[in-house]
Amino acid sequence: MEGKAAGFSKRASVTHLVRSQTPKEQRESCTNPPNRDLYMSSPSHQGQHQHSETLHGKYRFEKHRFNDGEFCLQASNPWIPKMKPRPLVSVSMITYQHENYIKDAIESILIQKTSFDFELIISNDNSPDNTHSVIEALLRQHPKRHLVHYIHHKKNLGMMQNSIHNLENCNGKYIAFCEGDDAWIDPLKLETQISEMLKHPGCDLSFHPAIVFSGKNKTNSIISLESHKTRIFSASEVIKGGGEFCPTASLIITKKAFTKLPQCFKEGPVGDYFIQIIGSLRGGALYINKTMSLYRIHTECSWNSTLNQLGKKIKFFESYSNAILKFDVFLKGRYSKEMQTEICKHYKDISLLMLQKHGLQEFKLFYKKNTHLHKDKIQIKLLYYIGILTRSSTVLRIINRILFMHPNIFKRALKKINSINHSILKDTSKMHQPSNSDPEACEVWLKN
Repeated sequence: MEGKAAGFSKRASVTHLVRSQTPKEQRESCTNPPNRDLYMSSPSHQGQHQHSETLHGKYRFEKHRFNDGEFCLQASNPWIPKMKPRPLVSVSMITYQHENYIKDAIESILIQKTSFDFELIISNDNSPDNTHSVIEALLRQHPKRHLVHYIHHKKNLGMMQNSIHNLENCNGKYIAFCEGDDAWIDPLKLETQISEMLKHPGCDLSFHPAIVFSGKNKTNSIISLESHKTRIFSASEVIKGGGEFCPTASLIITKKAFTKLPQCFKEGPVGDYFIQIIGSLRGGALYINKTMSLYRIHTECSWNSTLNQLGKKIKFFESYSNAILKFDVFLKGRYSKEMQTEICKHYKDISLLMLQKHGLQEFKLFYKKNTHLHKDKIQIKLLYYIGILTRSSTVLRIINRILFMHPNIFKRALKKINSINHSILKDTSKMHQPSNSDPEACEVWLKN
């Protein structure tokens, strides 16, 4: 960054006022002249302060360096515009150990063709790999780097705290999401989605299908194909659909709706599900039947890969279910039944693994420990007793899939069996039916 000041154009000097500061800090520094006391008073910038100046034509840049390694480049001319116009959309991107994917993610945002202003807020949660170097190298040469606000934390905050910090720095009327290992695959995604939301002002949330990538490899699987046309899903449908109902990289929510999230949102291990809920409460969720993003699985550091160990899954389940119950209280029990469906889904996944890996005793203990979460669920009790009788996680998994995960298949099978039985009975009846030429036999047959 030291050698780049002289290469800035006059217009770039306005848009690159601060590189390492957050948008909130930028607004404060733009309305106050840069001085040592301003930065020394900031809790995150306490310590020795170094000051230097770089000249570029009529523009003078003051570089402020702090002992934590962060710096900002501040144009000190008083007549420079104090603030940039507020963007319509802010794209929130959190990243941690995404060195193999972060470049694709950022470029997929910056190629967007829109009729409105947008910004990209990137928050790196102190990645130990080369994520920071990849981001810096890209922003150094990208022609649209002025759209990016990059925050590099010097201390690991954790996924949820990093996400919350990033969202608090979003300035747009709408907030879009794309994590560092996902990407957008349509350069008109933002334009398309915002246009549809403007046509449906009653909706605070929109989403669309996503294609699944396994690492760098494209698959034939598409998730969230919820309808063959653009339509609105009710809050009940969204909540019952669970956290996987809306792919994260497809979500756009209004900032107004996002600010209504309660404190329990910050206490959960993940936030996607609660964002979907709060966004769909007022007027449902707008579904756009167009695949415009990718969802990546089997990466080295994806959220799903970190839950491979059973102990981590149990810890996640306890934290997640508690957050859901608190959110249910916040909503005054209006969607208790739908939220119980999400809790039971995660409970079944863990109980099956418990029976498979630790045997019947641990399976029973896990059931009794979580009775308060599934006391009214007949399907949980049914699977529990089948598990005790069979002692087989394979049998339990098959029954769960047939009866509960894909109930329509079971219903169709029963309907087919019923129709076959009906046709057999009908044919048998015809075989024993006497001819019309024997009236006495017909009378006996009718009586029987």
